[in-house]
Amino acid sequence: STPARLRIQSLQSHAVAGKVFDRINVNIEDIFGNRVSSAKKVFLSAFKDSGCQIPANQFVGLSSTNAVSGQAGFSTIAYTKAENIYILASSDGVSPICSSVVTVGPDFAIKLGINGPAGIAVNSCNKITVSPMDSFGNIAPLELSTQINLSSFGSGFFYADDQCSGVSVSNRNLPAFSESIDLFFKDSLIEDLSVNFA
Repeated sequence: STPARLRIQSLQSHAVAGKVFDRINVNIEDIFGNRVSSAKKVFLSAFKDSGCQIPANQFVGLSSTNAVSGQAGFSTIAYTKAENIYILASSDGVSPICSSVVTVGPDFAIKLGINGPAGIAVNSCNKITVSPMDSFGNIAPLELSTQINLSSFGSGFFYADDQCSGVSVSNRNLPAFSESIDLFFKDSLIEDLSVNFA
């Protein structure tokens, strides 16, 4: 039979960022849906949309391989960004196939990410957002409530309110399953500043 199309035979619906996918099998079929004996090279690519038109990030690992007896197996690929993706299987001379959605979630949080201004004006109240992140920079909410300790090398102070008008704080609680917490910082002097979170 003549190779005509591809079919993704096995694909998980959920994955973890940076972790190897369960084996993905792609069959090469004829127009009637029968697997044919073929050694064609098959390619996998990630996309952001269900039509596989908007490219996403590249896979980590081997994302192309030759079929054996009409089946291409992928057992080393991973994806490092936490987002929904669709996987396109393609090969020269046959119709490609775009998969159903795969939800890639974050790995365990191992660090804190900080988002705030690069510079601040004297006596201004500045928002700093702190988020737990995995090793790939994905926001990874913690399952348990966690205390974040705050310190700065300088004359500035942290506050819980957006006016920086209350009592300064040296720690804040990040509630369980929260993606981030907002802190506020004010400095009364012109100086270089280093801020620590732990």
